[in-house]
Amino acid sequence: MRDYHMVDRECSQSRSGCQCRIPGKSRLLACPNDKVESARTGANRGTLMNVSGRIALLLGSAAILGGVASEAFAGAFALREQSSYGQGMSFAGVAAGGSLSSSFWNPAVLSQVMGFEAELGGTLIVPTIKVTPTAATVATLDALSGGFAATSASGDMGQDAFAPVGYVAYRINESLIAGIGVNSPFGLATNPETSWAGQAYSRTSKVFSVNVNPMIAYQLNEMISIGAGLQVQYFKTSLKTATGVLPGDPTADLSGDDTSVGFTAGIQVRPFAGTEIGLGFRSSIRQSLEGTLELPGSQPLPIDADLDMPETVSLGLRQRITDAFTLAGTVEWTNWSRFGDVAVTSPLLGGAPVDLNAFQAGAQGLSFQYDDGWFFSVGGEYAWTPATSLRAGIGYELSPISDKVRSTRLADDDRLWLSAGLSHSFNERFSFDFAYSYVRAMDPDIDISSASNPSFNGLPFVAEGESDLHFISAALKVKLGGGARPVFESYEEPAVRKF
Repeated sequence: MRDYHMVDRECSQSRSGCQCRIPGKSRLLACPNDKVESARTGANRGTLMNVSGRIALLLGSAAILGGVASEAFAGAFALREQSSYGQGMSFAGVAAGGSLSSSFWNPAVLSQVMGFEAELGGTLIVPTIKVTPTAATVATLDALSGGFAATSASGDMGQDAFAPVGYVAYRINESLIAGIGVNSPFGLATNPETSWAGQAYSRTSKVFSVNVNPMIAYQLNEMISIGAGLQVQYFKTSLKTATGVLPGDPTADLSGDDTSVGFTAGIQVRPFAGTEIGLGFRSSIRQSLEGTLELPGSQPLPIDADLDMPETVSLGLRQRITDAFTLAGTVEWTNWSRFGDVAVTSPLLGGAPVDLNAFQAGAQGLSFQYDDGWFFSVGGEYAWTPATSLRAGIGYELSPISDKVRSTRLADDDRLWLSAGLSHSFNERFSFDFAYSYVRAMDPDIDISSASNPSFNGLPFVAEGESDLHFISAALKVKLGGGARPVFESYEEPAVRKF
């Protein structure tokens, strides 16, 4: 046994762990993390990586993940696949903590990291997206083309995808924690039949993003932690459409990419034992796209366009009801109303607008006219055994895409989320998360019959839409070092709130 003294307490380190006692009081406290580390024997210390090794692994893991990020389809075109743990409860309470991957929504939750932690995983997305033209639309197309127009349905235009994510973090000292996350906040991949009734509005549509998010958190005391981070985001898009209604008509392609920066911030509060509240913010990022407009029979025209990606505010609550059961909830707002009109210009035209008639009649830009988006969810977590926890949750998403602006590229509407998941700890160092979600878009029918829809190009198009998705997610977690949560000298334990 090794003894040492701190201000106002005496601590002992043995093979069974470290405990501190305040003189004159009987209550035992956990040792502060840095004192535990300094008191370990040489044999125990040998089981941990040194600080430089951990930091090298942190950065190396992020670099590897940055090269394999994938694309997928989600509500509007924001992705919600950044946490296997959170997915098991339909992301209820994620901004309040629960897992290292919760740092995507709130960097302050890094305060729950006690040593070195890594979380590496991914989500398989299996969508079914179909757009079927009405009989009136087919009749209009036949009348315009003398019966030669493409009039078939889109087929299943959803593309299966795998979206990997990764997070690593390290507690530097009693108060400061550093981490990094790599994921894909935005994505879209739809590919209808090449010749279909809506080809004059869309063929292939793709959005791809990779976001690298270094973060730090500072634990002010046992009740309050704050955090902030930098976002470095690569964004790429390609939108293709047919130049006519006949089968085999050539394709116009508008594409561009950019790398830009933003930030994240958050706070986590534990007002009572068993209660965690988190508020997180992800800033808007302006993606100044540079790319080309390719029209049949013409040389590619260089183009510029500024996309203001939406900021997000997430509020999460986790409340322990009993020793085995925790209830969680989320409210999230996304400022999709930033997505209104997007000007497309060309340096070859002296910065003048580009004629996008192939995409929208008389257009000199792209018009989306989205509303703000909201997401609500509730869920629960039950400790079935000391090693295994079960989760379930339900969520509802108010889509930023209304009936008035829905397009053939994104047959999206309000969504219902039904999720279940589990976690299993193999030992003190390794654990595993698994989750499944079924997501159903409520009524994604399309009405582009007049100029009230910003996609209207002069050709009336009305169709029935269908969209549902299956998400299968898994993650492996690794923890090295660390112990109980640090106890701060000025901290007095709050009263336990009983339910």
